[in-house]
Amino acid sequence: LNRMFGSSCPRSVWFGPTAQPGSFLTEQVNQMAKKLFVGNLSFKTTENDLRSAFEQYKELGDKHGIARCYISFGVNAEANGGSPDEAFEHYKNAADISLEIGDNVSYCVAAGNMAIKLADKGEYDEAINIALAAYNKANTSANKRFQLNTCRQLGRCYHLKKDYKSSEKWYTKGEEIFTEMGLKVDYYNLFGYWS
Repeated sequence: LNRMFGSSCPRSVWFGPTAQPGSFLTEQVNQMAKKLFVGNLSFKTTENDLRSAFEQYKELGDKHGIARCYISFGVNAEANGGSPDEAFEHYKNAADISLEIGDNVSYCVAAGNMAIKLADKGEYDEAINIALAAYNKANTSANKRFQLNTCRQLGRCYHLKKDYKSSEKWYTKGEEIFTEMGLKVDYYNLFGYWS
C-alpha cells in the first residue's frame, strides 16, 4: 500500500496483499485499498472495507492477511474510542496467528501494541516480557525499523513502571539504531513515548 499511496497511506489500516502479484486476492485488496485511500472517507467506510478484506482472507485461509486485519481492527478500536481491552484482544489474536505461521513482522507489531496496552493498565512485568519477545523477534530481521519500534516500546513500558534507568537504556538503544540506519536522530520522534 505504501508503494501505491506513499505517505498518504494511513496507519490505521494495515493489511496488504499477501498473495502473488496478479492473483485474484491481490486485485481484490488493491480495489479495497483504492476505496480506502482515495477521497475523504469516513471511519465507517474504512471499517466496512477492512471487514470485507478480513472475510476474504478468512475465506481463502490467508492467515497473514487475517493477522494484519486484526492489527488494523486494534488500531481502529483505539483511534475511535473503543475499549483498551477490545484493542488488546485484536492485537492478541494477531500475535497468536503470527506466531503460528512464523510471521515475525506482524508479530512484532501486534506484540508491541499489546505491551503498551498492558503497561498502560499497570501490568508492567507482563508488558515488558511481551515487548522483549517482540524485540527478540525483531532482531532476527534485517529491518531496523522493527528493532527501533520495539526499543521505543520497551522504553515506554519501563518508563511507566518508573524504572527510569532501564527506560533510558532502551531509548538509548533506539538512538543507536537510528544512527545505524544512517538517519539523523529525531529526538522528538525517538523520545515521543517518554512524555
